[in-house]
Amino acid sequence: MWLDTAWNGNADTPITPINSDRWGSYRFERDLMSDYAAGAGVDMFIVHSDSHALQADDGTGNNAAGVSEKNGFAVVCAGPMGRDSHAAFPEYYTYTWPTDSGDNVSNQYMRLVFHQTDSTHVQVTAIPWDCTKNRRGTPMNPFPSLVKTYTVNPH
Repeated sequence: MWLDTAWNGNADTPITPINSDRWGSYRFERDLMSDYAAGAGVDMFIVHSDSHALQADDGTGNNAAGVSEKNGFAVVCAGPMGRDSHAAFPEYYTYTWPTDSGDNVSNQYMRLVFHQTDSTHVQVTAIPWDCTKNRRGTPMNPFPSLVKTYTVNPH
């Protein structure tokens, strides 16, 4: 698992001093880390929160942009609670909440559940969770959970 700031998305082109410090401008560096993990045979589940939203992509490119994470890793944005919500690069995710970029204060988060299914496999489930006043502690519908199973390296 890799914990990082915003992962998916591309920079505005050309990169200028005005847009050079946005997360989309670091695609080269993200690709280097992704390539290193893939080259080492590591299958990552990437979690970030800097987009201030709930977002998920299973790594297959089943999104509006038709683009997967460079090496097919699953990516979720866990979104910080109690902050203004704004979704960055929603076209790179299977789903995004909120669907607008208005002044929403987020009371939702991505719940990560780890379950060892047997001696060599771990299942990771990312569940969008709602903490608004009347829905505290309930999964957010209609957003699906993202479930990935990983082989554990015994070394």
